[in-house]
Amino acid sequence: MRRKENQIRQRFLSFAAAVLLLFSFCGAPVFADGGRTLLPGGFPFGAELYTDGVLVSSLPGEGEPSPARDAGILPGDMIVAANGTRLTSSEELSRLTEREDGGALTLTVRRGETLFDVKVEPCRDKTGERRIGVSVRDKAAGIGTVTFLLPETLSFGGLGHGICSESGALLPIRRGTVCGVRLTGIRKGKAGEPGELEGTLTPLREGSIVTNEKTGVFGLYASLPSAQKYGAVEAAAPEEVKTGKATVLSTVDGEGMREYGIEIVSIPEPRGKNLKSFSIRVTDPALIEKTGGIVQGMSGSPILQGGKLIGAVTHVMVNDPLSGYGIFIGTMLESLPDLLR
Repeated sequence: MRRKENQIRQRFLSFAAAVLLLFSFCGAPVFADGGRTLLPGGFPFGAELYTDGVLVSSLPGEGEPSPARDAGILPGDMIVAANGTRLTSSEELSRLTEREDGGALTLTVRRGETLFDVKVEPCRDKTGERRIGVSVRDKAAGIGTVTFLLPETLSFGGLGHGICSESGALLPIRRGTVCGVRLTGIRKGKAGEPGELEGTLTPLREGSIVTNEKTGVFGLYASLPSAQKYGAVEAAAPEEVKTGKATVLSTVDGEGMREYGIEIVSIPEPRGKNLKSFSIRVTDPALIEKTGGIVQGMSGSPILQGGKLIGAVTHVMVNDPLSGYGIFIGTMLESLPDLLR
């Protein structure tokens, strides 16, 4: 985990046969925020997330003992309690498992929207320690792009899609921290091999992440980020978005946030009912030269058209890095928690 926190090659991603979700994609509500004034983002943010429970990252190979697997636990499950004790760290689970006076453990597991209990009888490993045969983690870290800030509160939204576990379910979090980012390089995308922004998280703590939703992560900055350079604009309603030319604001190197040309290729109807709200294609030679198209880490990059903020980049087509999808800004705004409005 320390490697992920100190030398991040952007993850929080989920691969599909044709589409890559840029930071994992997990129906969307009706738009209600057209005309709202927002500050566009376009700059990277680091995220340190602490899970609500401990996440099962893997199980041993076949032939190796795993009481957890025998009890039906799967990778991507969230173990939220053991013997009635709420878990906030992997160390707590280890401590409860290793108790010499312990028998079977009753584990409370969340799988998607379902919560259930299983009994697990720990076995002893070669050193004599009690183990349940599972690898877990209680933290996650990565890099994404800020989509917007509210000028009156400095609340923000980013990514444009939720962060999901190995199972594809939305990752429940207790809390999160917004960290500084230092970009160190770009791995250019090509057909079948999506590229990525490479970078490290810095010790600078800039704000808090409050919630992880299907439409992005949302939180609060302590002060206006120095990287925020673009003036305030209005949020566009879905019916204002048109096929044709648009621009994306993104930071992919040391030159800082820049505006690059793209094209809105198609807009599925009815509008605002799909997290993949419209399809896009990169047309700007400068961005293509730098990144090869859309790369991991650009997730959340704001899209502008007609002087308004219309949405954010969220996906790249695995077999065509110039093409991808965006989400309407209104769909993101509707997920903004009341306490951040």
